[in-house]
Amino acid sequence: MAGIFGLQLMYNSNNNPLIDAETCELYIKDSQINAKQYLNKFDSKCIEFKNLNP
Repeated sequence: MAGIFGLQLMYNSNNNPLIDAETCELYIKDSQINAKQYLNKFDSKCIEFKNLNP
């Protein structure tokens, strides 16, 4: 789990997508409505990490 949060810190910017720790799906945070907007794309490193640590 720490690896996923580490990856998320790399993406932690207003312009860059974040990684959902449960699904490894990329999303952006809509600050106007305080909601996640999923991009239907997945982070391959996150998926590899989850496969190594089920």
